[in-house]
Amino acid sequence: MAAVIPRRTWRAVLVGVAAALTTALSACAPEAVDLPAVPRVDDSALREVVREQLTAAYGELDAAPQSAAAAIELGMVLHAYGYYAAAEAAYRRARLLEPRSARWAYLHGLALAELARTDDAIEAFRQVLRSERRSPRATARLVRLLLGEGRVDEASDLAADARRRYSGDPELAFLQAQVLAVQGRHEEAAERFDRLLEQGIRPNVVLYAAAQSARANGEAERARALLAEFEGNSGGRFGSQWPDPVIAEIRQRELSATTQVEHAQRLVEQGAPLEDVVAVLERALELDREAYEAHISLTGLYGRLGNFSKVDEHYEKGLALAPEVAQLHFNLGLAKLRQRDLTAARDALERALALEPENAMTRAVLGQVLFEQGRRDRGLGEIEQAIAARPDEAALREIHALVLLQAGRFGDVLETLSTVPASPERQIARLALRASAFTGLQDRDAAVRALAAAADIAEAIGAAGQARSLRQEAARIDAG
Repeated sequence: MAAVIPRRTWRAVLVGVAAALTTALSACAPEAVDLPAVPRVDDSALREVVREQLTAAYGELDAAPQSAAAAIELGMVLHAYGYYAAAEAAYRRARLLEPRSARWAYLHGLALAELARTDDAIEAFRQVLRSERRSPRATARLVRLLLGEGRVDEASDLAADARRRYSGDPELAFLQAQVLAVQGRHEEAAERFDRLLEQGIRPNVVLYAAAQSARANGEAERARALLAEFEGNSGGRFGSQWPDPVIAEIRQRELSATTQVEHAQRLVEQGAPLEDVVAVLERALELDREAYEAHISLTGLYGRLGNFSKVDEHYEKGLALAPEVAQLHFNLGLAKLRQRDLTAARDALERALALEPENAMTRAVLGQVLFEQGRRDRGLGEIEQAIAARPDEAALREIHALVLLQAGRFGDVLETLSTVPASPERQIARLALRASAFTGLQDRDAAVRALAAAADIAEAIGAAGQARSLRQEAARIDAG
């Protein structure tokens, strides 16, 4: 029989264990480190709202000097305004406080790269990869830095590993091709670049690299065509090519209307809810009431949301600031078309076209409005002229199909829609138009198949509600 240990003895044992644990933990605890001070920057030339922002961020760190989060927030604010040395000190402080954080290491790497401390930046991004199982953005930055340093073999090994880990990442696919080009393997590189272009991935950096590989392969005509497209995009400037959520987060801290407008543009490209984009643009106007780009964009966005009083408000404000910007009048024209105010839509679109006579989309939408006003021949003529100028533009074909459908030319609808491929999102609308044409041709089975195919695509991209509506319509047509 086991002996019963008195309660007093248990207490003594527990006290002893506790003391031993305390001693052991003390022995294992990291030594205290000297945390770097974050230098105060000269903000005298900045706007008052920015000075207040910086003062608040410094104040948060002063109030909580052991807080990595406070150091990071200050670092990101400093980073946003180009104070890279001070930002680097803030990020380094956060890393010392929380050395296992991949996020802090990534931010630190960004600042180090801006300061041209390349070896330190490389080590920071390597730390990210050691701490985090998947980090395509850190991998991309590391490959780019290694290439810049001439460490091609290291970059090649990392790119090959990235190809296995992140097969669908366009930036890493581009960097894999770039590594091949640096190695002189231009034929392989050209194949990779062409694959990206075929997928619709055509930022200027890809166009330029593809042109260089084409030239190296002796494809002079193709190189010229790619360079022409490159020059036609933003005057041949590279700009920001690949989205980086961390950079976007840093930029959001910059209290400038321009930055907020750029952020809104990125949100649109990413398919964010329109309400979120509107909120960012309204914030831009709070910072600068003369940010005409925000008024122009809001004229279009509020039209898509059906808030036509806001459309008129931002159109008038944009008109006062930038009366010669065609996009402003085009956006108003679209909004008035949605509102079924065809006269106002035509007036706005004609003004936009007068400012930009070569804009095929404006001409096509004007053609649609004229057609719906009963001026069918002129409307169809404008649309056909737009298509002749931009034969590969899918949206123009859809406008053409829409008016042909209204004209009862069902066979022509099917023909114009089969000419140019479209994205999955656009394919849904296109298949719905085809279904309407088949219905007009009394081909009920083909209409049902088109709607079913559209529903399948909608489900695949996560548009469950749209998929249900399409299947309901297919069932209605099938039932006769």
